[in-house]
Amino acid sequence: MSWQPEEPLECIDELTYQMVHSPDRIERLVLGGRLGLAWLERYEREGDDDAFERGVDLLRGSIAAAPEHPDRTRWFLGLGLGYAERGRRQSSIVDYHEAMNWLSALYVAAPPDCSERVRAGTVMGELGWERYWLVRHLPTIDVVRALAEVDRLLNRVGPFLTAPGDPAHLTDIRLIIGFACLERYELTGDPVHLVRGADLLAASVWDLESGDPRRCEAGSELVDALRQLWLLDNDPATLDRAIVAAVRTRELASPADGMAWLLLHRYGASAAYSRWQRRHSLDDLELAHRYWQPLVHLGMDPASAKECQAVMRAWEVTTADIERPPSS
Repeated sequence: MSWQPEEPLECIDELTYQMVHSPDRIERLVLGGRLGLAWLERYEREGDDDAFERGVDLLRGSIAAAPEHPDRTRWFLGLGLGYAERGRRQSSIVDYHEAMNWLSALYVAAPPDCSERVRAGTVMGELGWERYWLVRHLPTIDVVRALAEVDRLLNRVGPFLTAPGDPAHLTDIRLIIGFACLERYELTGDPVHLVRGADLLAASVWDLESGDPRRCEAGSELVDALRQLWLLDNDPATLDRAIVAAVRTRELASPADGMAWLLLHRYGASAAYSRWQRRHSLDDLELAHRYWQPLVHLGMDPASAKECQAVMRAWEVTTADIERPPSS
């Protein structure tokens, strides 16, 4: 991501010279902000830790010394993006949260038509998703710490759901909170969080742009959440919602979505097979069979392999009965 979308990476040596020799305090703060952004862009391109530290120190200094300066929104955005980049590079939940602190502060304080505010809302949605998978799968995070991180995220982002703002940005906020609720369910087993997470994902996933990689990912998570909810409430309507979400997400997704596309087929196949076992509709069995097709030659866990084999056998038997000519 670009730190300075309106201009190319500036010469760090030249900016440093200008800043050191400028007699005007305000000009030095502005140059310090531009220099900080330039150092962070170098960090993004080269992964230089020293560039990161220099950029962060300069931006923090400009923000602290110029509370009313109009460039503050760019400085806040730069810090948020900088910490987000280090979070990605180092799989650091601390940096993800620091990024969200700066971005959420910008989102709350800036006017609705501020371009940096718009960017902050979008990036927070992306970070919420990345952070969700990091907490969910990082082996060094125990349950106690993971739960604390989830609560920290909800406390930071939760108020945005009811705060005045641009309704278009609520999609990203719903996604963040929805993912966090699903984390909380996995960590606590409390179905209240599963219901809340599924509802928030259902209210946001279809509003994502066609090129947004989160659409297939969030759609597959929605299918899985509804499938798990059905196992708890045994409500046929919940299972129907899971299958509708699977079909709709598959129409919008492609194999280019990678693991999310495969998970979508796994969850969709399971939902369709469960409904076939209840209703014995050939359409459900055909759907389960179709969803298993991209997965049959991949490695599976024992439960998935067993279910896949059961679907394949049921499909073979059913189609053989249909194709067998009547006896004379």
